[in-house]
Amino acid sequence: MGDRWVFLRGLGRRQEHWAGFLERFHARIPGAQIEALDLAGNGTERDRPAFTSISQFTDDIRLRSKLLREGPVRVVAISLGGMVAADWATRYPGDLLSVHLINTSDRRHSPFWQRLRPGTYPVLLRAFLERKDALERERTVLSIVSNSPEEQRNRWAEQFARLEACKPAEFLKQIVSALRYAPPSHPPQVPVTLLSSKGDRLVDPACSARLAGAWGATLVSHPSAGHDLPLDDPEWVIDKTLSGS
Repeated sequence: MGDRWVFLRGLGRRQEHWAGFLERFHARIPGAQIEALDLAGNGTERDRPAFTSISQFTDDIRLRSKLLREGPVRVVAISLGGMVAADWATRYPGDLLSVHLINTSDRRHSPFWQRLRPGTYPVLLRAFLERKDALERERTVLSIVSNSPEEQRNRWAEQFARLEACKPAEFLKQIVSALRYAPPSHPPQVPVTLLSSKGDRLVDPACSARLAGAWGATLVSHPSAGHDLPLDDPEWVIDKTLSGS
């Protein structure tokens, strides 16, 4: 279990949004090497332009991963990061030992209204594109992506509000890249596990189910968590990831 693990976050989010998940993960496998990488436009890469295609994000991540230089890695990725990981697995299977995709989707197997539920469009766009109070923005986002109790969401919101948000232009580019992503029809030559949340109010869990079916991959569903599954039930995610690694 002392493998190299790369973690990728989703749309407009950065490595700090794992919120203790990575520390929990490392505590379970102390010998593991862990690397959290931000997508272009987010976090440490906030001042770099985001890309408008998933393949460009993938190529950029491969260039920046220090662990990959040491040998094949295992990847855990959520949402937009999951699209990058899926693309990585199909195009560069020799880089990877396994891939774990959390609440992700793709254009080939799912319609756009399931990949991003219509009711969330105006709320998310206002949250990221308008110049609103950072704490209000985070409370709004968490009200959509997390099913944790409100008290816990408010604690996270206070923590996340201190972080610099993704710039509006880069957020829109990330949306474009996500909406355009369609993987090859053939499954990757890498073990793939999909984790989905039945309580996901942002992305329909049917998206993960269809991709798992098309690829003959393992699908594991959480009965109640929201889109941000690592926030809502980190131990469950770690259990399922390690059992399928």
